[in-house]
Amino acid sequence: MSTGQSVQSVHRGMQILELLAERGSMTASMIASELAIHQSSASRLLKSMMDYGFIYKPTFHSFALDYGVVLFAGKALESFPLIQQSPLVSVDLYKRYGYGSALGVLFRQRLVYLDRCAKGKFVLVDNSIFPLHMSSIGRLLAFRRGRAEAVKIFSDSIHQSKSQEDAEAIYEEIRASLSAHGFLYMREKYHNRFNAAWDFEFQSRRVALALFSEEEAVSAEVIYPIIRAAVRSITGKESDCCG
Repeated sequence: MSTGQSVQSVHRGMQILELLAERGSMTASMIASELAIHQSSASRLLKSMMDYGFIYKPTFHSFALDYGVVLFAGKALESFPLIQQSPLVSVDLYKRYGYGSALGVLFRQRLVYLDRCAKGKFVLVDNSIFPLHMSSIGRLLAFRRGRAEAVKIFSDSIHQSKSQEDAEAIYEEIRASLSAHGFLYMREKYHNRFNAAWDFEFQSRRVALALFSEEEAVSAEVIYPIIRAAVRSITGKESDCCG
C-alpha cells in the first residue's frame, strides 16, 4: 500500500468512527454510501477496525463502536491535565456558591465542554449540541478569533438555531463587557440570571471557564474575584482575561 493510500485509509477510518459515534450503528452499505466508496472498501476498513477492538457487530449486518474506543479515550484523557484538574474546581464552586460552571474550547468551529457542573450534576466532556452564540464560553472564544471570524461563527450559529439575533451586535456586546468588567458578563440572558466567562491560555490552547446561575442574579463585581480565583486554581497561576 502506498503512502497516499495509507493516509486515505486512516482518514476514512476516522470518518467511520465519527459516523458511528453520531448514529449509533450502521450497515457497511450505509457507511460506504456516506463516504462515497465501494462497499468492499468499507468492509475492509471495518474488519481492520474490528481487529483493533474499536468496532463490533451488534447484529449480523450492522456495525457499532466497541469498548476499545472507551479504553483509548480513557488513556488519552491522561494527556489532558486540564480535564483532570477542572472537575475539582467545578465541584468546589458548586459546594461553595451553588453556581453552575463549565470549561470549554472551540474545536473546528464547534463548542466542546471539557466539563460541566449544574445543579449538582457533573458531566465530563459534554458532547451535547448547544448554540454557540448563546454560550458565554462560545461567545468569548469566538470573539478572540477576531471580528471577521467571530461574526461568521455567530451568524452560522444563529442560522442553525433559527434565532433572530444579530451577529455584529453580539460581537459589540462582548467587546463592551470586556472593556467594562475585564471578563465577559451577561445578566438576565436566555435562561440564566447571570452568566460569566473568563478565558486563558493552557498548553498553547485558548480555554474558557464559565460560571452561571438560573436562580441568583449576581453582579459582575461579586463574580470577578470568584471566577479569577477559580481560573488560578485550574492553571496554578494568575491569569489576565484581557491579556
